[in-house]
This record gives sequence, structure tokens and C-alpha cells, in this order.
Amino acid sequence: MAAVSGETRAAARAARSLSRTVSCILSAVASSPASRDPRGAAESLKRALFLDPDHILAHVALAGLAVADGKKSEARRCYRNALNLLSVRAQEETLPDGDGLTVGRLTEIVRVASAEVGA
Repeated sequence: MAAVSGETRAAARAARSLSRTVSCILSAVASSPASRDPRGAAESLKRALFLDPDHILAHVALAGLAVADGKKSEARRCYRNALNLLSVRAQEETLPDGDGLTVGRLTEIVRVASAEVGA
């Protein structure tokens, strides 16, 4: 087995740290009712997406906030981003931070939700 370089280990630690940071931001958004501060929740989700642009659930949550705020074009963009990210994954794959939600099931949910905003 080849030795793992210090640089590779450092990159792996950084990736785990980034994943924990995004998870913390999403947890904070989830535990604070968005109805009290939807703009603050949206800003937190945008920060999470800045750190991890491929975080599917953050795109979906941001779309939900956009729908609630009447921003249909933003919601459509967020749903489209989520569907693009979902399309490259196996349907049976369980999503990180998804509490057992599979790619296939979330794809169905997002398709219905995006149709409701005219996507």
C-alpha cells in the first residue's frame, strides 16, 4: 500500500472540517424557525453554499425560502441546481445530512416542487 502524504492527509482534514462547518450552518438554519428571520436563514444558506456549492439540501432549502418570499425565479434556479447535482448520483444513494433521504426520493420531491413554481 502506498504511503499517504502529509499534504493528502491535510486535504482530507480540511474537507472533513468544511463538511462539519456546512452541517453546522444548516443545523443552525433548521433549528431557528425561518419564519422569524427568513432573510437571515437565506443568508446562512448562501454562506453554506459558498463553502460547499454542491450541497444539495442547501439548494433545496434556499429554494423553499425563495418560494415563501415569492421569488419564483430564484426558487427555479435553486431547484435546477439541486436537480443538476442529483442527476449525477445513484438513485439509491443516501444523502449526507439527509436523515436517510435517498437521491431518488429527493429528485421526485424537487421535481414536484419545481413544477409548482413553473420550472
